Amino acid sequence: MAKAPRTKRIPDKAHQANVADRKSKKRKGHAPGSRHSEADQTKVRQNHGAKADPRLGSKKPVPLTAPSKSAKEPQKHFSPAKELSAIEQDPRLEALLDKAEQDQSLTAEEKTYIDQKLARHRQLCELLGIDAADDKDEKSSDPRQQSGRSHVADDEDALLDKFMNSDIKDLN
Repeated sequence: MAKAPRTKRIPDKAHQANVADRKSKKRKGHAPGSRHSEADQTKVRQNHGAKADPRLGSKKPVPLTAPSKSAKEPQKHFSPAKELSAIEQDPRLEALLDKAEQDQSLTAEEKTYIDQKLARHRQLCELLGIDAADDKDEKSSDPRQQSGRSHVADDEDALLDKFMNSDIKDLN
């Protein structure tokens, strides 16, 4: 049997170019690197002729250290008497002392807060010449204070002993 003659024509180079043009028209999407070239064109217009690389970010300086947090400064009182009354009316201190009187466990931060406030209270009492016995008399004469907490020297010593003798396991 004999082979059949070829009827297909081999395309020439001009024909191949037309096929390539048709393929490029059928493609979708942008040419590779188009985001950089388009950005260059827009940046040139914005910067009045200065060529800029779009990959470069802001020129704002970046801080190399963490910003320092400004700690809340303790409230400054004008006189020791005002500071003493502020400590005595401190709602957080009252709540923590009530919690301690009810034999509930306190965190280390709460204990240090109580210790600091009570130490400052003692300093102010000594500075003003107020005695713990005077404090007892004032509390017994005021009916509002009788129903509330009383933090006389004995209670403070008992509370301090309780904190000093507590186990570390109680903190959890």
